Amino acid sequence: MYRILLVLLAFFASTTFADEREQRRHHANDELRLPVVYDAQGKAVGSLEVYSGVNGVFLNIGGRAVFVAIDHKRVGALQYTTSAYEWVGAGFVPYMSHDCSGSMAVADAGSPAPAMPVREGADVTVYIAGTEPSGGVQVWSYKTVNALTGVATCTSVPFDAGGNSWPIKSTYPLTQHFPEPLRVSH
Repeated sequence: MYRILLVLLAFFASTTFADEREQRRHHANDELRLPVVYDAQGKAVGSLEVYSGVNGVFLNIGGRAVFVAIDHKRVGALQYTTSAYEWVGAGFVPYMSHDCSGSMAVADAGSPAPAMPVREGADVTVYIAGTEPSGGVQVWSYKTVNALTGVATCTSVPFDAGGNSWPIKSTYPLTQHFPEPLRVSH
C-alpha cells in the first residue's frame, strides 16, 4: 500500500511539474512576441522596436543596421490617425552649401549606422553614411520643415557645423520598398 501511495504521489508531482513548465513556456512566448510593422501592401517590414526612446524598425541596408522611426500618420495640423503609421523624416537636413542646395550631409539621426531619412512629399529616402569618422564634410545651412504647415525653411549658419556629419555613401528609397501607410499588428 505504501508503494502504491508513493507511485501515485510521484506521478501527480511529475504531471504538475510538466504542466507548470508548459505554462511558463507559453507565457514566455507571449512576452517575446513583438508587434510587427507592415507596409501598405501587407508585407512585413520588421518588429516594432524602441531605440533611443523612439518607436521604429531596424532595417538591414547594405549589411548595416539602420533604425528608421515611425509615428502615427498625420491627417491634419494637430490630428493623427489611430491605426495608420508613416516613416518619420529628419527634422533638419544639413547641406554643404549656404542656401540648402546641392549636396546634403548625413546628420546623426538616431541610428546605429549613421543614416538620415528625408521626406520629400510622399517619398522617403534614407541617406546612409560610410564607415569613416564624422567631420569629413562642411555644413553651412540646414533645411527644416514645419511639422504643422509642411513649409520648408533654409537657415544659413556663419560657421562650419559639420562636426557631427558624414558624407553620403549610399541611398535607400524607403517608400519604394515599404510604401505607406504602415500598420502595426501582432
